[in-house]
Formats: sequence, structure tokens, C-alpha cells
Amino acid sequence: MKTTSFVSSRALVLAWVALLGGCATGYKPIQLEASFWQDRQSVVGVVTETIPEPAAQMTGGQGLLDVAINRGNAGPMVDQLKRLDIKRAAAISENLANGLSGRGIKVNKLETIDVKKFPDFKHEVSPALYASRNFQELKAQGIDRLLLVSVVNIGTVRPYYGFIPMGPPRATFAVKGQLVDLKDNKLLWYNSQSATAVIAEPWDQEPDFPNLSAAVLKNLSDGAALFERSFFTTPTK
Repeated sequence: MKTTSFVSSRALVLAWVALLGGCATGYKPIQLEASFWQDRQSVVGVVTETIPEPAAQMTGGQGLLDVAINRGNAGPMVDQLKRLDIKRAAAISENLANGLSGRGIKVNKLETIDVKKFPDFKHEVSPALYASRNFQELKAQGIDRLLLVSVVNIGTVRPYYGFIPMGPPRATFAVKGQLVDLKDNKLLWYNSQSATAVIAEPWDQEPDFPNLSAAVLKNLSDGAALFERSFFTTPTK
């Protein structure tokens, strides 16, 4: 999977623009109001969206043939990514639920949900302040607010120009969270977190890719911890 080749600076810029563009979320961060922590009556349902399996992202300008070649070359690495134990991602909602309970907030831990099964929701005046899916049916489960954790991706990212790798892969992890008031589907809190990390050389160590695997799992752990802390940054008094 290692390829050494000269590429133009223009190609380098284009690939990184594509990489950065893929991180856009469409929502701006919404900070939680301090008054939230004073409400001891409302019940918060905490849940994780179905977590995607670890994958190798390939960014940059690629034709169909390029994609086929790149995916074929990365096959052993992709197989190893799928074997990783990513339980730290599933633990995010558990840690948030425990943190809420420890602060006196009533919590109901829900089963994993498939967000795509909920109908679209678009507020006519301020769509950026409301969840894009209508979760109000979950009120029937005895909750007033929904804290939803959505892991966007876990694995690696590598830029390409055609079938030419423009550098080694990097570990990547992205997650977003939203606290939805089920009374009107309004967002009380929203945040997204993305983290990337350098993978120590040599990274291309088939079949188990120990350096790459370690970097992906550490990046996941670090990013998850940072995301969890972001929810509790609002003072409780």
C-alpha cells in the first residue's frame, strides 16, 4: 500500500480542501443554559445512534477506477479496522448518563436507535435551532428531553489524487450530540467533535497493523473523553 510519487502543490491543496469540507455539520454549537441543571423534574432520555463500523475514508479527487484501486490496495487495513474493539464509542452515552445522574438529573437510558426511522423535521423560521428529525414520539417512553449521541466515523482518513496516496493515513474519529426538548423538538444543546492523530511509522504492518490499530483506538478514546467533557462545561450553579 505504500506509494512514493511526486504530486503538484495544487493537487495537494485540492485534496485537503475536500477533506476539510467533509467535516461540515450544518449546525453551529449551542451551549447548554445553566438553568438546565436546576431542573430536577424533567427526565432526560440518553441514547446512542447505531454506531458505524470502523472504516478507511479516502478523500480527494478520485475517479471510479481510482476508487476501486485504492479500496483494493487498502483491503487488509480495512479488514483490520473492522476487527477493532470500539466499545469506547458505545460508552459515551453511558458516561453522559452517569454524569447527569451524579448531578441530580433524572435519567432514562434508552436502547440504541436508528435515527433514519424518525420523520424529518424542519422549523419554518429557525431550522438551525431544531433537530432535523422529529423525536417527539419518544415522549411515550416517559422522557421530556432526549440526549442523543451520534458517532459519525471511526477509523482512518487518507487523501488521494487519483490512485496516488498523498501521505500516510491518519487516525480519525468524529461524534456529534444533541439535547432535544421533546415538547417542541428544539435543540437545548448541540456540539460536534472531530479528532485526528498521526499514526506512528511503520503503519503498514500486515496483517494486524499494530501501530495503526493502537492509534485509532487511542484517538477514539481521547476524542470521546473530550466530547463528554464538552457537555458538562456549563457551570451547575
